[in-house]
Amino acid sequence: MERKKIIELIALYELEPDLKQIWVEGVTDKRVLQRYIFETEIEGVKVGSIDNVDVPKEIVEKYGLTSSNRNRNIALALELEAGINQKNRHAELMCVVDLDFDDYINGSILGKYIYYTDFTTFEMYLFDEEIITKFIQLMAPGFSRPTKELMDNLSQIGSALFSVKAANELLGWKMSLPDPLKLLSSDKNLVVEFDKDEFVDRALQASTRTNSKAELEQAIKECLDKQPEDPRKKMRGHDFIDLFHFTLKKTIRPKEAGKSSALIPGYLIMAAKLSNLSEYNLFRELNKKFAS
Repeated sequence: MERKKIIELIALYELEPDLKQIWVEGVTDKRVLQRYIFETEIEGVKVGSIDNVDVPKEIVEKYGLTSSNRNRNIALALELEAGINQKNRHAELMCVVDLDFDDYINGSILGKYIYYTDFTTFEMYLFDEEIITKFIQLMAPGFSRPTKELMDNLSQIGSALFSVKAANELLGWKMSLPDPLKLLSSDKNLVVEFDKDEFVDRALQASTRTNSKAELEQAIKECLDKQPEDPRKKMRGHDFIDLFHFTLKKTIRPKEAGKSSALIPGYLIMAAKLSNLSEYNLFRELNKKFAS
C-alpha cells in the first residue's frame, strides 16, 4: 500500500473537518485503541499506523530526533500542527506515542496533536492482574502460581532491564544490548531469574567500553533511583511480553499458541475489558476529543 504524504494529509484534514484520526506507532497500539473505541461505542474514529505515512528522515532530523516509529509519529504531529491552518475548523487529530524513557532523560516533546501513553508503552496497559488472570485461565491452565507472584517476578526483571536501557539512553552511548532472553533461567515452579551483571558485562564488551563500567553502573543507579512504585512505568512493553511468554510458553495450550511471543499481545487484548482504560489520562483525552 502506498504511504500517505504529509502534505496530502494536511490538505485532507483541512478539506474534511469532520474526520477523526488517530496515528499510532505499531500493531499492538492500533489493536488496543480499536478495541477500546469499539467497546465504548465511539463512532467514526480511524486508527492508523505511522508505517502508512511517509515521514522522510530529514523531517525527523529537523526536530533533533533519530529515526524510529515513535519519532516519526512525533515529527508527523509537529508537521501537521505547522501545516494546518489553525484558524479554521479542521479534522480532530491525535498522534499517540509511547512515554518510553522521557521521565528519566530529557522530558517529552510537546505539541497540539501529541499525546503520550500513561505508562512506558501501550503493552503496559495490559499489565493488569485481572487481564493476566483471565489469560492464564483460558490459555495456560497448567500454570499454578498466583498472578500477583508472577507479576512481581516479571516486574523485578523488567525494571532491571529498563534501568540498563534507560542508562544507555541517558549516557547517549547507543550500545547494542544483548538478548536478555539468553540470560534467563527458571526453576520447576517457573520462577524466572535474570543475570543482570552478565547482561551489563556483555553490553560493555560488545561496545568495547569495558573500562567504563563504573560510569554505566552510576547511570543505572540514577535511573533506578527515579523509578516509581508502579511497575508499568519502569518496564518496557516488549520486555513484559517476552518475559511473560518465556515464563508461560510451556503451559500455554494449544502449544501452537505458545510458539511465539508475537501472539501474546493479541491474546491479552482478547482477555481484556478495554473500556476500563477510560480511567487513564490518555483515554480521558480521547473521550474528550472524540466521544462528543
